[in-house]
Amino acid sequence: MPSEKEEKYYNISSGYLSYKSEIDSYLDDSHSNYNAYCKTIIHLSLENNLDYIRPCVAFLKYTDNLKRRVTPFENTMPCEYVNIWLKEQIKKISNAKYNASEFFKTLNSHDLSKSFVNGLCEKEINDIDDSLYNNFQFLHNLYYNLNKYENIAITDDLDNCVAANQCAESYEREEDAKEELERTEGDRSLQERPAPRGEETSEFTPLGSFLRPWIEEKEKRLRNNYKYDDYLLYNSEKEETDTKNIRYNIQ
Repeated sequence: MPSEKEEKYYNISSGYLSYKSEIDSYLDDSHSNYNAYCKTIIHLSLENNLDYIRPCVAFLKYTDNLKRRVTPFENTMPCEYVNIWLKEQIKKISNAKYNASEFFKTLNSHDLSKSFVNGLCEKEINDIDDSLYNNFQFLHNLYYNLNKYENIAITDDLDNCVAANQCAESYEREEDAKEELERTEGDRSLQERPAPRGEETSEFTPLGSFLRPWIEEKEKRLRNNYKYDDYLLYNSEKEETDTKNIRYNIQ
């Protein structure tokens, strides 16, 4: 079973994209004052490793923009998203000496940047483990592809099948990875007592117990709202995934 902390992350994974899209849009801002500030901060406090420049600029610009917004709702950013995004950026730095929490601490305390960060999530930033991070990213990508599928306006657009296949295939890869882990760990009781694939994964994997009800809810929604798309999934030339698996995962 997922821990309380893991459940909290998994339950908000569907909303991450809107925050990520905005802050990611600032990653390549190389001509602003934020860029100049970050170069100085990195030179003085991060051993002049300029691989930190893009997340530094993006984070300062994003947090500064948050302060300029007037309503409480607009000024709210879940700290779990900050943790995920920071880890996401640090993982892209091949020679990163400073982890996400250390990077945040630098930006939150340096004279050139602390007025922008303004103590945002100051006591909530921590270094999440790889397992939680990978599970969160899996759910985020699953939501992303499923939402693409649901929001295509033209019902006979074959792009439906591309998004649907990506959603189904990502779920299948996760299922296969969990099953391989179970075999590697020598779970004999699992092998001796076969069960339906989804239920089996739900019982023996941390993410499974969260994911199973989510899949069932999506199955119900898509059965009710996308009956015609079901026909497309059977007949599209782009369909490469086994029909039985597709129907199980996206209906």
